[in-house]
Amino acid sequence: MAADALFELAEEAAVASVPRVPFATLTPLAFHRQFVAQSRPVILTGACEAWPAVARWSGQYLRDRLGQTPVSVATTPNGRADAITNGLFVKPYEQVLPFEKVLNTIEHGTPVMYISHQNSSLTSEFHDLLEDVGTNLVDFGTECFGAAPDASNFWLGTSASVSSMHKDHYENLYAVVRGEKLFTLVPPWEGPLLREEVVPEAHYAPGPDGALTIVREATTVPWVAADP
Repeated sequence: MAADALFELAEEAAVASVPRVPFATLTPLAFHRQFVAQSRPVILTGACEAWPAVARWSGQYLRDRLGQTPVSVATTPNGRADAITNGLFVKPYEQVLPFEKVLNTIEHGTPVMYISHQNSSLTSEFHDLLEDVGTNLVDFGTECFGAAPDASNFWLGTSASVSSMHKDHYENLYAVVRGEKLFTLVPPWEGPLLREEVVPEAHYAPGPDGALTIVREATTVPWVAADP
């Protein structure tokens, strides 16, 4: 059966662990051949160690640097934005707020705010932080993929901020400056095993008492309900 064949392929191609490779030892060509072309993840160590951001980006520095700058933020009561909840694909409550207010809420913990817009926010809303970020990853990616990146994003959240299972249509070079980011990766050939479903869409919105509530929409979206 097709499902059995897919399970066998998945077992044969399984990656026991994600390799860690010093960034300074890997050329863009080798990176493409060994990892991109084979859909294999890799951790590039030392890629950001010379960035000023590594030493500078504390909460106070960001607060002083950005202050009242308006930024886009996704808000949920539980940190699960763009996720299936009670059989609905629920999108976050989207706002534009002063950065300082967002950071204060993130540090407080509730509701859960997540700066995660994929609109090249680093070069737009957070352009004041560009001087803290090295160009080595952008240069590396441009040579590897033959084009400049479509977007460079700035993300800020807490351990409560969770991205549900989804599929990216772009290659990603993800740099962690402070804290940690946990990824659960599923190889492309296991996609058919995830059983994508069509579910009704909804979104969070403030209720009469200000608490976020789920508002159902008339549209549907295909999504994977798996929660690793």
